[in-house]
Amino acid sequence: MKKIFISSVLILINFILLSCGKKNEAVTEKMKEVNEVKEQPKAFTDHLNARNAITFNNLKYDLAWSSHPSDNYYKQEYLMEEETPQKFSKMILLEFITGKTPAKEVAAKKVNELKKLKESDPMANYDVFEKNGEIMLDFFTER
Repeated sequence: MKKIFISSVLILINFILLSCGKKNEAVTEKMKEVNEVKEQPKAFTDHLNARNAITFNNLKYDLAWSSHPSDNYYKQEYLMEEETPQKFSKMILLEFITGKTPAKEVAAKKVNELKKLKESDPMANYDVFEKNGEIMLDFFTER
């Protein structure tokens, strides 16, 4: 939000200066910098070797955000083109946890979070799939 606000202010300042017949090179250069930052997509690290784009149900999702907040925890969010982590309609979220905690226990913790969330978010829903010792938790929330 701040970058867009700064960019708008700089455009307004530049417009006023140019309208008054004064060209301020410093403002023009700063405008170029802000616009370059705004236009360049931020690159995120693919910690999970899951690729920078995933196709699911014939829709393409691009890596929009990733995090490695601790030694055993990785998180990656994939969004459709032109959507942002702040405003999106669909997201694929990959989370990977390593360690001695059994997968069933980790999934159960997340299910408990989703059950609690369901109290305030009637759209919250989930399914747990288990096969060959692997667990997949498929969930939906309105938030």
